[in-house]
Order: sequence, then structure tokens, then C-alpha cells
Amino acid sequence: MEETKSEIAREVLAQEASGNITSKDKTLITGLNSDNNMKHSPDYRPVPPKIWPLFKVHKLSEAQIKDKVIPPQRFINAAKHGPLYRLGQWSSPHLTKISKSYCGEEFLLDTPHLLKKVEEYNIAPQEGNVLLATLDVEALYPSINPDLAIEAMRHAFESDNTTTGGIKEALLKFTELSFKRSCVTFRDNVYKSKIGIPTGGCDSRQIADIFLHWLTQNKLKSNLPWDRLITLFLRYIDDCFLIWKGTARQFSHFVQKLNELAAHFGIKFGSWELGKEINFLDITLYLDGSNKIQYKLYTKPTDARNYLRTDSFHPNHVFNSVAFSQMLRVANRNSREETRQSDL
Repeated sequence: MEETKSEIAREVLAQEASGNITSKDKTLITGLNSDNNMKHSPDYRPVPPKIWPLFKVHKLSEAQIKDKVIPPQRFINAAKHGPLYRLGQWSSPHLTKISKSYCGEEFLLDTPHLLKKVEEYNIAPQEGNVLLATLDVEALYPSINPDLAIEAMRHAFESDNTTTGGIKEALLKFTELSFKRSCVTFRDNVYKSKIGIPTGGCDSRQIADIFLHWLTQNKLKSNLPWDRLITLFLRYIDDCFLIWKGTARQFSHFVQKLNELAAHFGIKFGSWELGKEINFLDITLYLDGSNKIQYKLYTKPTDARNYLRTDSFHPNHVFNSVAFSQMLRVANRNSREETRQSDL
């Protein structure tokens, strides 16, 4: 970890000497002041990033839970305050601005942003045969080739006119360094990343967003003859939502061809759903008689809605806040009064 810390300091000092970053940026990342002396603050003392398995119980059916089937798991990387954490903190706001602009209309921030897009679509809905579809990428972060991620970032930077060339050069250098030096600890053993890009960092999502947009729109789109059948394409990181004007058979061929092309870049689009009603993020989207998209709150069959134990030592306002925020969530995630009342 000390070796990583030293390499970061050398690269940051080199970027400062080149005029790409300021002395203030240097201090934010390394803790070195204007005289290159270390500030005496625990914030600048990195701790080993840890990793642990997150068991995805929601993927199991009720029968599987009763049979005590071991659920699938995903490794969670706690990178906060690790040696690369402050590097990502500096990169994050720059990459956020660039990635949002680069991804354009397909970018989704969260569910409220999706619902805003839905309302915009409903102003002039498509006529004729319309279907809703979802696609997701299997194991996105471990599947991204770091070299291709850097290539995608360079392409995104070419279309950006708001960030200085010096900042862009520093972003590329820092990202390459984070890919090279990414490591985690598990049961007191240190493991270095061999494949994919780091997860859990401040800039992880932005890099993934840039990569997937570069892949789908600049490498795959021109070779997909069914692209004309997609009238709306939205994406929340690796979860895609589409409005499809073709048939179910055409969509199946589209996904097959998409995966044939994406395989050359190490990416696989896994499960997909197509129909008049689909589940996406935490809502169910469905078409009404006029092809407008309606929505209602989606909860998984195994959701017990256990939020906070009533005998815990939280102040009373926390319990009140849980009830209020969940009722507000139900109210905002239902477009029709009957489903809203049913969920409440």
C-alpha cells in the first residue's frame, strides 16, 4: 500500500509540474501542501480497501429460500479511504460532467429521472405495435477491458469542449494508475485485480457509463440492422430500457446479434424481458390502450419490507422518517390512483 501511495504522489507531482493540475488539487489527492510536506490529518492515511461477498437473496424464489439454497453472490469493494480513494474523489466530478454529456439522452441517473423521461415520451406516444424491453449486462465491471476503457475515455474527451486538455491528460494518467494499482484485502490477504476495472470507487460508474456508450453507439450500432426498430433507448449503468417497434422474434435476433458483436469486446448482454409490461429498476412499466407508458411500484416476491427493527436504539424521528419516505416513494412511483392506493 505504501508503494501505491508513493506512485500516486510521484504521478500527482508530475501532473502539477506539467501545469495539468493545481497545488490545491495536489493537496486534495495526496495531502502534500504547497511545500510538499505532508499534512498531519488522518484523512490522508490510507487504509487497506476490503472486499466481502454480498449474498443476493432477492434472486431466490420462496421455495429456494425454504430449501436453504445458497444464493448467488457479488463481491463488494469498500474502496473508501483506500490508497486510490482520493484520486477517484478528484476525478469523479470531472468524469461525471463528461460522461453525462457524452451519453446524452440515453443516460439515466435514477428512477425519478426515468419517470421524467416516461412523461416526456407520453406527450406523443408511438402508434401501432409497441413493446417494452429490458436488457442487462452480465458482470459489467469484471468484463470491461481496462485498455478499452481508456480508449472509450479518449473518445469521450474528443467530444468534450468544457474540460481543459491538461485535466483530460491527468484524468487518463490517474485512471491508468488506478487500474494498475487496484487491490483489495480479504481475510488479511491482499489481492491485486487481474481482470476488469475497479468497483466501488468514486469514478467507477462514470467510467462504466462512458465505456458502454462508446461500445453500443460507436462500435456496435452500425452493424445492427434492427436499430431502426428502437424508438427509445435509456440506460442506468448496465440496465437498459427500450421501446421496441418490431416483433418478439426480431428482438430475439437483435439480442443474439448484439451478443455476437459484443463478445469481441468481452461483454455479454444476459437476461432480457419483452412485452406490454416489464420490470425495470424499482418500478413496473406497462402500456395502456393508447400506447402511453404507465407505471407502478415493483417489489420482488421475496421482499419482506423489513426496514428497521422497532426495538433498535434509533431516535423516534428516524422511525417516522422511514414510514414517511416509504409512503412518499409509493405515491411517486404510481401513475394511477388505483395502484397507488393498493400499494399504500
